[in-house]
Amino acid sequence: MEERYNNKAAYVMLQPPGFDTPVFHSFEAVTPRQKYPSIVTEVGKRAQQIVRRSISQ
Repeated sequence: MEERYNNKAAYVMLQPPGFDTPVFHSFEAVTPRQKYPSIVTEVGKRAQQIVRRSISQ
């Protein structure tokens, strides 16, 4: 079975001058996800309208 992290993630930052002291950061995704219309979906809808208009002319 695939191991899951339940929307948790972490990263490490190394900072000059020596890059020898790691700073760990962790975070969780906001759940439930907010419902935003996808930009791709909106662009796709607009493209379909343009194509339909050009075909019908």
